[in-house]
Amino acid sequence: MGLRDDLLNEPVSSLPFREPIRLPLTAPVRAAVAAMREGGEGCVVVTNDHGTPEGNFTEHQIAGLVARGGAFLDEPISRHIRDAWAKVRHSEPITNLIHKLQDYGLRYVTVVDDAGKAIGVLGQKALMDFISEYFPLQVKTQDMEAKVSLEKREGA
Repeated sequence: MGLRDDLLNEPVSSLPFREPIRLPLTAPVRAAVAAMREGGEGCVVVTNDHGTPEGNFTEHQIAGLVARGGAFLDEPISRHIRDAWAKVRHSEPITNLIHKLQDYGLRYVTVVDDAGKAIGVLGQKALMDFISEYFPLQVKTQDMEAKVSLEKREGA
């Protein structure tokens, strides 16, 4: 099959999604910042008491809050989760992920199981890696592991 068919037929679960960092609605922003930093992630999934996602809190939002001063750090994360966020079921086709990323202008989408519980986070990078596999010569024009030697000159 080709790229178009795979995007229409392959489920989101075939992409390498990451384990989400989950925080409750009542967690302070400070905890989200620490969790993202410790986990090396760009977002946390904010969940209700039943474990279902209520929104995402991203590094982009932190940048916006920093401009207003540091008082936000002890506020509950529920006051700062995005209005525009998306979730996608693990069984949906990859095209649904693409639509949600585009429609909401997002970098991250929460992946949920059939019960609606957060099981992963997918971002633009995972999608681009999937697509680039279909165009290896066009996308990967150079060896990404190559190191420039100090002994070799690069130009004139």
